[in-house]
Amino acid sequence: MNPTIIFRIIIFYLFIIIAYRLINKQELKELTIADGIIFILTIQLMIEVLFNDNQNFLIVIFPVLALIFFRPLLRLFDNKKSINNNIVIRNGKVNFSEIAKKKYSLHSLVNELSNQGIGKIEDIKMAYLNNDELVVEKQYQPLPLVINGVIDYQTLTDINKTPDWLLEILESKNLSLSNIYYSFYIDERLFIIQKDL
Repeated sequence: MNPTIIFRIIIFYLFIIIAYRLINKQELKELTIADGIIFILTIQLMIEVLFNDNQNFLIVIFPVLALIFFRPLLRLFDNKKSINNNIVIRNGKVNFSEIAKKKYSLHSLVNELSNQGIGKIEDIKMAYLNNDELVVEKQYQPLPLVINGVIDYQTLTDINKTPDWLLEILESKNLSLSNIYYSFYIDERLFIIQKDL
């Protein structure tokens, strides 16, 4: 057998193993139909390149590399599309038509929200069904940092900030604690309500 062919077989074998590890396909059962089709096409290209000395073996490597790098983008698009098709609550409002389409009862929805410690639907930014499992994103709740000039140290700890961080922001706005009636933190932003002078 031609040593060039043996060398190419070894290179292709190693390349395919590495490629499928990179796309996290560690077991055969994880392969999708699309993966199977691409795998078969790659093998077909490999056979043509192996036994045709005039063709460059990079003709096989480039399509597989493209698959590796574009796959996460396709998965991200597919996930967003499937989430949008399964939203049962958005901004505190129940999407009854989607619940009916998914044959998910209102009783099951309320029970699942209760199990997740959510008492009010108004507190939910978005909830969607993922393989019959309810995934909930809560609304951003305002976290009080200063009430009537007094710092709430527990809230600062909860958001991983220090009193110095808060005082620096106040100083940059030419404010002192005594000027603050109420200050709260929401969606990674600080809001300040000053006392009437």
